[in-house]
Order: sequence, then C-alpha cells, then structure tokens
Amino acid sequence: MARRDKLVAMKLAPWKTKNRGKVNYTQCFIGSEASDWIVSNLGATRPQAIRLYERMVDKGLVKHVLEEHHFKDANLYYRFTPRPE
Repeated sequence: MARRDKLVAMKLAPWKTKNRGKVNYTQCFIGSEASDWIVSNLGATRPQAIRLYERMVDKGLVKHVLEEHHFKDANLYYRFTPRPE
C-alpha cells in the first residue's frame, strides 16, 4: 500500500460534510480536529502535528477547501487531494 493510501486509511480525521452558511463542503475535516487526532493517537506534540499537516499541504496531499489557506490549527476545512490518475 502506498504511503498516501496508508494516511487515508488511518483516517487522520473523520471525513464529514460540513456546511458554512448555504455552502456544503463534502469529504473534509477541520484543521484543529486533525491536529487533535495526531496528538491523541500518535503521541505527537501539537507543534509536531501542525508541521506534519503543513508538510502534507506542501506536498499537495492536503488542501484548504477553497485553497485560501496553508494549514492552520483552526476551524478551517481541509480535504485530501484526489489521487492523480
């Protein structure tokens, strides 16, 4: 199994449909919840969890749903990018 597939299989944060106002964002997760998961399940510190997600954004594995933010440990929505064909 490829490393990317392992990350997705680990369910780093639960996939959810989130809505903000009248807009629905499918298959996304909240940045702070993702950091919480890494800290709770992998024993990392919060700064380590944030750096992990920042690296995933840098490598194109994760992106903000509107592509307006780099990773932030906040109530912002992110999703894993589609796998290239």
